Amino acid sequence: MVNPQRLWGEIQGIQSPEIIRQFGGVSSGDAFSLNDNIMVKNKNISTKGVPAAKVRSGFIKLGNLSAPVTGIGLYKENQLNVISGGVWKWWNESSWSDLASGLNSSAKWSFTNFKGNFSDVALIASNGVDAVKVYDGAMITDLENAPTGLNFVTSHENRLYGAVRNELHYSALRKPTDWNTVDQSGQIVIENKGGENISCVVGGTGKIVVFLPHSMHELYGTGPINFRLQLITEEIGCVSHQSAVMVGGILFFLSHDGIYRYAGGAIPKKDFSLKVQEIVNRINKNAWSAVAAGTDGERYYISLPLDNATEPSITLEYDPAYDIWNVWDVGDVPTVYGRKQEKMCIGVKDAVLQMGGTDDDGIATPYMLETKPFSYGSLAAHARLYRLWIVADVPIGATMNIYISNQQQGDADWSLVKTINADTAIVAMPIYIPVDKSFYANWMRIKIEGQGQVVIHEIARQSKMFRFGIGGG
Repeated sequence: MVNPQRLWGEIQGIQSPEIIRQFGGVSSGDAFSLNDNIMVKNKNISTKGVPAAKVRSGFIKLGNLSAPVTGIGLYKENQLNVISGGVWKWWNESSWSDLASGLNSSAKWSFTNFKGNFSDVALIASNGVDAVKVYDGAMITDLENAPTGLNFVTSHENRLYGAVRNELHYSALRKPTDWNTVDQSGQIVIENKGGENISCVVGGTGKIVVFLPHSMHELYGTGPINFRLQLITEEIGCVSHQSAVMVGGILFFLSHDGIYRYAGGAIPKKDFSLKVQEIVNRINKNAWSAVAAGTDGERYYISLPLDNATEPSITLEYDPAYDIWNVWDVGDVPTVYGRKQEKMCIGVKDAVLQMGGTDDDGIATPYMLETKPFSYGSLAAHARLYRLWIVADVPIGATMNIYISNQQQGDADWSLVKTINADTAIVAMPIYIPVDKSFYANWMRIKIEGQGQVVIHEIARQSKMFRFGIGGG
């Protein structure tokens, strides 16, 4: 005979389902204080599927290169140019063709398109070591009269700008080869209390933004007659020119203590990046020059060397529209970023990867999500999983492994509870997960990992509480 009290206890112990449908990316902060929809870890998830957790797009490998890429520039918005191993090459849509050689093989390059009094638009490039270069679509030459050692070349209001040590140089109006005519071209010395050199110059913001490692300045005006240099802050600077990227009119950059954004009119803020501050705190400060960043036009991507790494070991995606961070692994070491139309390009040690497709150059994209440790109200309460299900799209050939853990953290006790190898496509269907390996505990975590273009629409769990003195089995 069934004990009515025990039956009543079990019915009373079943909790309402806890459902995640609005995935909020990742946070490296205190796991116990996170909202349920924020993951403590994820890999290769993008905001392109919001509110779902969608595996990022794949990458197409553009040809083969023999050395790390140190610059990606776009001529006239459609012709992709790279510098690899000291050789300037352009992509003819099927292979790389050499344009110039004998360039520095390690210095990072800056690019800007400029016409001025040239007969046509030219791609201007500088790296602070080689002479400033001009590409007119046919050949590469030195930019006449450009200052020796000019770096961070950019353009604004029909002038070229760049830096040499602590001097901001500017060309004459519409005259890219005139850097010396009094009252038309010249330089501005950026005085600072630390004796630092300019570390970054950014145009395209309605003004010229000039960074030193620990300070930020803006240049207003259209020429020597009305130029005005204004100090924005002596507390925040930019440690890597490669980190400074414009996304939707907002300037993102890396300073010595975090990732900042600047929209003008106020001191730069880093409140938006506190979710990944624990990751940023691990940057190898002896490898600032290895930092790389870029955009696909909507999101900010930054690759960072962590701990003792001297090359980027992690890539972060930030979407300003949703205020969401994700962690990416592109399968190689990013050195520089670029963009061709709306397709982001990443230079790596022996190739250029262009975003697009459903896999990583023929290899299924790996992915992973790990939830926070879920508790059951009081820390004295014990519970176990009663039901667990996931609603997902799993295309043919994709895989999914689901694990559960009853520990707060660590990787020692993950139990594999479900494996999916999709022989037929699963589209927005609930996948019910066996929970027989779950037992009464204070905590519960879920990890989902696999390969392929998976979309996770929902993670739902239902618990059975152990109520003191009332059944609970």
